[in-house]
Amino acid sequence: MADELVTSGQLKKLFAKYGEIGASVGRLADDIDRINTLNLTAGGQTDKIAEQYRTQVVEPSQVLTEMVTLLKAISVQVGSNGVDAITILNEAETDAEAVAASWGEL
Repeated sequence: MADELVTSGQLKKLFAKYGEIGASVGRLADDIDRINTLNLTAGGQTDKIAEQYRTQVVEPSQVLTEMVTLLKAISVQVGSNGVDAITILNEAETDAEAVAASWGEL
């Protein structure tokens, strides 16, 4: 086990980038939704070829949509939790410094 926890001074900024990643993945999800809509209408509506086409694209499209939605949620959550964790660590360091400084006053 490590004796000391060392973090980068830029860690908070780096965790904030996860929000940007989440936003990018969100835009990707929007594009996938548009593609899914086109897939449902582009091959026709009622003929056999349209039905066959939809059986080939609907399920994989749903899986892709679910995966991208999950990736977006995870990215945003990691960024938020990371920033919160760094804030807590910084506050703990400040508190520890204050306690250490007060020991000298005793």
